[in-house]
Formats: sequence, structure tokens, C-alpha cells
Amino acid sequence: MTTAHEQLPRLQSAWSRSSRLIVLQAVGGAILLWCLVAYSIYRSREDAIQTRRAVMAQTVSAAQEQASQTFTLQRVALQAADRWIAKHPKSNPSYDPEFFQLIDGFKKSSGGRVDVRMVTRDNKLAFAPYRAEAAATDVSDREYVLAQKDPKRRGFHISAPVVGRVNKTWGIPVSVPVSTSEGSIALLFGAIDVDILLKQRGDGAEFAGTTLAWIRDDGTLIARRPFEPQVMGMSVAGTANWRDHLSQRQSGVFISEKSPVDGRAKLLAFSHLDEYPVIVMIAVPLDDVLSPWQRQTAMWLVFALALTAAIGAITYRLIRAVHLGEQALVDLEQANHELMVLSITDKLTQVFNRVKLDEVLRAEMNRASRYGTPLSVALVDLDFFKQVNDDFGHTVGDEVLIRTADILRANVRGEDTVGRWGGEEFMIILPQTEPDQATSVAEKIREAIESENFAHVGRRTASFGVTGFIQGDSEVTILARTDRALYAAKSQGRNRVVADTEMYPLPRKEIQ
Repeated sequence: MTTAHEQLPRLQSAWSRSSRLIVLQAVGGAILLWCLVAYSIYRSREDAIQTRRAVMAQTVSAAQEQASQTFTLQRVALQAADRWIAKHPKSNPSYDPEFFQLIDGFKKSSGGRVDVRMVTRDNKLAFAPYRAEAAATDVSDREYVLAQKDPKRRGFHISAPVVGRVNKTWGIPVSVPVSTSEGSIALLFGAIDVDILLKQRGDGAEFAGTTLAWIRDDGTLIARRPFEPQVMGMSVAGTANWRDHLSQRQSGVFISEKSPVDGRAKLLAFSHLDEYPVIVMIAVPLDDVLSPWQRQTAMWLVFALALTAAIGAITYRLIRAVHLGEQALVDLEQANHELMVLSITDKLTQVFNRVKLDEVLRAEMNRASRYGTPLSVALVDLDFFKQVNDDFGHTVGDEVLIRTADILRANVRGEDTVGRWGGEEFMIILPQTEPDQATSVAEKIREAIESENFAHVGRRTASFGVTGFIQGDSEVTILARTDRALYAAKSQGRNRVVADTEMYPLPRKEIQ
């Protein structure tokens, strides 16, 4: 007969094996958790960069159009002045009121961007009307003069920026030779005023931290906002950016690890002008692009640390339960339940988290595929939520997220699933629901959010993207369509519901 004393080592060994198994499972779970967190952090960083890439591609297109317009205005003004000189060979433009009126009209209509000046055949500067100090200024060494004497460069020529010898301001000279050999004028040039140029708006580059640059196709920097005199006229032809990107492609968006001007890593978008030898470039510090991602990463890390600590605490309780016997089994069951709830619930809003949403979406897609029943998915994104955190702090921002989650739950059916997709985004999974019905539900929720008077911040709005399940869909494809619809809602002005139109027409005219 085996005594209790003899059974003790066997029991201790069993307890030890159980404890080791529990520890190994806890460590494995923690490793898996951190792998998921690391992947989520990586993906969100890529998403932040890709989103800004799309915005910057549009921005540089606007800047390109403005630059092309500026050069075209200057070219048209120079051509008009050349035609006037050709028609009036006996007249001195510096003294002719008709010529004054012509160039003054161009200057006023262009907002000061266009200003026509002249160089005489003896390389002296000439203004209209006549200015004595200009007539005494020799400009034979200027690039815009030398270019017109060089058969290879003669014609419409954009020079490097210079400080005017008469007006002492920075300008970009654009010159052409006169078409007639008569008279005292050898060439015409327009000094594009850099100060006026850089004060313009409408190119999309006026938000804080953004650099706008005009670069000649030989690598010469001819204009830059913010203005820094020491970099005007510098060459970037020897930089990696020029070698690997600017000189190789017509346009593009890329990350520069080190700016040649300030040494900061930046996201750059560029495009060559079609008609002129100039490249327009927009640059945003990478830190500014990634600042929302950095805040989100901090939240992920806090969540992961909290969950890791919870796993550690639960593991301790499980090991203790092994040694406490039957009562410990009860504790173990309770701990497992707490872990399950913690793993599927968003800690802040108390709705489902992304892990649970993935599980529900997968199950509902399988059901819809098997039985041919409808299924719809909606993504909700709070508009300008970053402004709430910036203006009122994260505590108020958290209150807005909690109240939004309450509104979502109050406006869906019991069989629908609401969860926090990440940051200020929520997801609604609507089984047995056609896309047009889901769009109506989303519109009702949008109106509820818009009419809610949130504490501290007042009225807020949200954008919605809706799509429906299609036979053959994967989680990736249905989420991609939903995200596309959400992006369309935000790009169309926010505070609206947009349904994916690939398979389903919009149910109501007012939802665009």
C-alpha cells in the first residue's frame, strides 16, 4: 500500500510539470502578443506613409500647375514685348508710354509675378520707364545675358536666382533675345520676384513643416519656401536624391533619409514641368508624417504591456491554483474567463477589439458564403479626431471615443457586432443585411453622432465606408473595399456615408 509520504514526490513532480506547462503557455502567449503588436505597428506605419504619399502626389500636381503658369505668364509677357519692339524699331522702349502701359498691364494682371526688363546691346540694364541707375549698370556677367550669346542656350532661358543690382531683391531671371537686329535692345528678361512668388497660396504646400522647392533640370535650386538666402542657387545635382530619383523619373514620391539642406529625413514628392526645364518638389519631415503613428504606437505598447502584465498575473494564479487543488481549479476557470474577456474587449470603449472583430467577420463570411445570405460591413472614422486630442487632451479624446461607442451600440440590432478597429476607427458587422440597408443604418448613426453634444468638445462628425459581401470574397478583399469607401467619404469632405460602388449602386442620391 502506497503511503501519502511515498505519493508526495509523485504529486510534486506532477505539480512541477503542470507549472512548467503553464509557464511555457504564458511565455508563448506573450510572444504571440508582441509579434501581433509589432506587426500592427509596422503595418500602421506603412499605412501612414502611404496615405501621405497620396496626398503629396496631389499637392505636387497643384504646385506643378502653378509653376508652369508663372513661367507661361512671363514667357507671354516677353513675347508681347518683343513683338512691340519689332513693330516700333525707331522707338526707345525706355521712353515710350505705350510700352510702359503694355508691361505694366502684365505686371498688374499677374499679381506682380511678371516684370519685363531689358538689356542693351552694350550690356547695360534698361527699365521702362527709364531709370538712370539701371542705365549705368553693367550686366555682361549675368547668366541671362551670357545664355543669349551662346548658340546652344539661346532662346527662352531660365537662369539661376540672383539679387538685383538695382532693386536689391531676389529674382529668377527669364530671358529671350529680341527678334529684330534694329534698335538698342539686345534681349528681354523678366525677373520673377522670389518674395512675391513664395507668398502665393493655392499650391497646397502651405501647411506647417512643408518645404516647396523649384529646381532647374541641371540641379540648381532656384526657389524655396521657407526662404533661406544661403541655399538659393545651390546645386543638388551631387545628392543621392538627385542621382536616384529626381534625374531618373518624370515624377514620384520617395523617402529621403537626409535632406541636403537641413539633414532631416523627409517624404518628398516631385514632378518635372512638361514645358519648362524645372522640377517642382514638395518635402515634409518624416517625423511630422509619422507623428499620428507614434501616438498610436504608444497606445499599442501600453496595451501590450498591460496585457502582458495581465498574462503574468494570471499565470501566477494558475500555478498557485495547481497547488491549491480543487479550489484552485475554480480560480483557474475564473482567470481563463478574465483572460478571454480581456483578449476580445477594447479596454477603453468596452466594445469588441480587432482580434474579436476578425473572428466575427470570418465566421459571418463563412455563413454568408455557405447559405447565400447577405452580409454588410461598415467602417466609421471620427473626423479630425487628432484635433480633439491636440486641443483638449487625450482624456477628453478618450471620452469622445467612449461616447461614440455608446452611440454605435444604441443604433444597431442585437445580432450586429460593434468593435473598435483601431485609433478613432470603429467597425460594424451587419449579418442578414443588404448594402443599401447597411447604408441606411450608417446614415442614421452618422446623424446621431452629428447631433450629439459631446462633453467639452461640442459637435463632432464621422465618415462612413460601407460594402457588402460578394461570393469569393476574402477578409482582405472585403476590408479593402470598405476602406476604399471610407477613404472616398473623407476625400469628398467627410461627415458622409459612401457605399462601395463596385457591385452595388448607392441607394439614395444624397449619399455620395
